[in-house]
Amino acid sequence: MSDEIVPVEIIAGEVAEPLGDAELAHEIEAAVLAVPGVLQTYDGRSTMGAVLAGAAAVLRKTDAPQPVMLRRTGDTVSVAVRIAVGGGRLAADTCREVYSVVSALAEARLGASTVVDVSVEVARIA
Repeated sequence: MSDEIVPVEIIAGEVAEPLGDAELAHEIEAAVLAVPGVLQTYDGRSTMGAVLAGAAAVLRKTDAPQPVMLRRTGDTVSVAVRIAVGGGRLAADTCREVYSVVSALAEARLGASTVVDVSVEVARIA
């Protein structure tokens, strides 16, 4: 028996298909982009990691890497998001709200027994 927690999406009281990491990353990205002051998301990896992942995607002719980086280590899921901020709002306030949104969404999808570690980085201020 696996100890891995399989996130699920609850729709109208029924359990839908398991929500995989790719779907969770897309859902987190959409939630981040809905935060006032967020202009754009960028790859959550380091610059070198993003360049290598992008080059590998081109060579393999696969989709580009997702902007939200999810990493599972035991019962911990690390979520890294890099954003561009603007819109007349303080960058710190935008980061705090992004952190709260990502934490709440990840905890709701992954369950209370999973530790969620969230990293929000401002890559650009417009």
